[in-house]
Amino acid sequence: MQECHFDVETRSTVDLRRTGAEVYFEHPSTDFWCFAYVFGDGMPQAWWRGLPMPEDIQDHIAEGGLLVSHNATFEWLGINKILAPRYGWPTIKFDQMECTAAMAAALALPRPLDQVGAALGLDVRKDEAGKKLMMMMSKPRRIEGPNISWWDEQIKLDRLVDYCVVDVLTEREAHRKMKPLSPNERRVWQLDHVINQRGVHVDLKSVRHAKVVVDKSMNDLQKELQILTDFTATTVGEVKRIGDWLRGQGLDMDSLDKRAVKDALAVIHDPKLRRVLEIRQEGSKSSNAKLERFEEGVGEGGRIRGLLMYHGAGTGRWTGMRLQPHNFPRPTPEWDAEAHAMYFDLLPKRDNKLLDMVFGSTVTATSNALKGFITAEPGSILYAGDFSNIEGRVLAWLAGEKWKVRAFEAFDRGEGPDIYKMTAAGILSLMRGTNVTPADVTKHERQGYGKVPELACGYQGGVVAFQTMAKNYDVTFTDEAADTIKTAWRQRHPRTKTLWYDVERTAAHAVHNPGQIFRVEPLEGDPYQRIEFLVKSNILWCRLPGGRVLAYMDPKIREVLAPWGEKKDAVTYMGVDSVTRRWMRFAGYGGLWVENIVQAVARDVMVFAMFRLEAANYPIVLTVHDEILSETPEDFGSVEEFEDIMRIVPPCYAGLPVAVDAHRFFRYQKGD
Repeated sequence: MQECHFDVETRSTVDLRRTGAEVYFEHPSTDFWCFAYVFGDGMPQAWWRGLPMPEDIQDHIAEGGLLVSHNATFEWLGINKILAPRYGWPTIKFDQMECTAAMAAALALPRPLDQVGAALGLDVRKDEAGKKLMMMMSKPRRIEGPNISWWDEQIKLDRLVDYCVVDVLTEREAHRKMKPLSPNERRVWQLDHVINQRGVHVDLKSVRHAKVVVDKSMNDLQKELQILTDFTATTVGEVKRIGDWLRGQGLDMDSLDKRAVKDALAVIHDPKLRRVLEIRQEGSKSSNAKLERFEEGVGEGGRIRGLLMYHGAGTGRWTGMRLQPHNFPRPTPEWDAEAHAMYFDLLPKRDNKLLDMVFGSTVTATSNALKGFITAEPGSILYAGDFSNIEGRVLAWLAGEKWKVRAFEAFDRGEGPDIYKMTAAGILSLMRGTNVTPADVTKHERQGYGKVPELACGYQGGVVAFQTMAKNYDVTFTDEAADTIKTAWRQRHPRTKTLWYDVERTAAHAVHNPGQIFRVEPLEGDPYQRIEFLVKSNILWCRLPGGRVLAYMDPKIREVLAPWGEKKDAVTYMGVDSVTRRWMRFAGYGGLWVENIVQAVARDVMVFAMFRLEAANYPIVLTVHDEILSETPEDFGSVEEFEDIMRIVPPCYAGLPVAVDAHRFFRYQKGD
């Protein structure tokens, strides 16, 4: 049976980007303009409102035929929530769907269809003029009370149908040029869909209480700012005006972003200047915007759906959408389970002065508590399991740092110190020339000489990476001290250091010799875990120990400036910039390749645990970084069972020391 490629165009009073597709298609104003499709190599056809359903589409769906689209969940929802109940179309099963956006993501290509076409060099490209028309017609012309006027002139509809047809042809050509998802990755993509359709339950009453107290606090802060600055600045968002006032007080700051304000507060003692900076710090927190996303995204059953993006990172890891649970701010150090519970106990009073008195700041407390607006439904409970230091463990296992693998295993058995203390002791011993034991390491030394270098140095990070990480943990070192610690860390991890260079060398061999498979091997010593490189079809493939492959498009050897200032030949490739979303050329180096490999392995370990949890009746509702969140009936399961399930690794990763920290609660929160 031939596959059917299709695309749809819709309209609504709802802002899709803010609410998500689930809420969008639940709204009564949402409707279809048209449905364009093509079977195999055939000619494209189109349906629009007022026409009978095409018989060939009806037969194809009824026979379980494959339906291919770009961003398949959107079309799946539209057919099942609009076309089926309103226009008599049959519903479709998600396992009939295939998604070219998911295929593109798995190849580390851009996700938008027009950018996929450009990156693949397709003859058929996105219709930019049609895109502008589509964006206009997706919204009302005007709304007057209950009356909604649409852009429904026939000439516009005809042009929109043409645009939709071009998208179908572009998607068909992209589908033919891209490697399909492997059977296992297709299972992961389908699980992603299941998780997104379950969604997370939201305590909407508490969200609305929080919006009130945060608004009150923001008004108070802005009034105080106006008085302090003699009305030079009237809102916390007026960055230039605040900067001008600070300059007038003798404090010249290039930026008023989060890091700059935090650094300034560490050295400034003038009470008035400090208070203005504190107001800027408080007022720029993301908590208010997050509360808006909570409220806008809640749909059927009080749940937010569609928060996860499959293969959001090139390594296969998930990223977040809209509410962005992956970038919830880290709670302040003093925020614990007791504070979390107390905040939600006091919140219904809607008294920001009371919250200020108890927590010091309503805005900061709300920021700390953001996870807690996600709850289990009544009669249910949440389980959250986090893989502890998974990247550090995977890196040690991949590189063959046997002493470190044994240290992780001993700690997990309760027989040895934690790795940060052990690392700090080793580095301090090298620096001081005396034996420092983990028991000798102070809390401050654990952070500065243990945790910071562990997080900063594993991927070939130098002084800049070290200092950036040190700032994140409020640790201060001179550049000279940072360089000494970096060097000591590398001395403690000789296998990791050689892995960087061996991976870099092997990737270059593959680019120089297309069609040949090269395994990463050390020049001496025991072999690493199996990692292979191959260039085929103008893609550099990196095969992980578990068999999954990472893709790097259009690999070329070019002279580049390395991060440490040296000019050298390096493997370069095309990829998506994580900040600008531009399709651009990147230069690879050993630490970057190793980082990608480690994160990809960590993702595969988590995916294995996700399938095991699903099979054990722990339905997953969210995953954030290395954490899995499940919602079950409140009398089901246990923390111990949850941890045991997550701790088991795939056979191909035997020997990888995995530790899991799990918790059980009604209201989502950070672990102890």
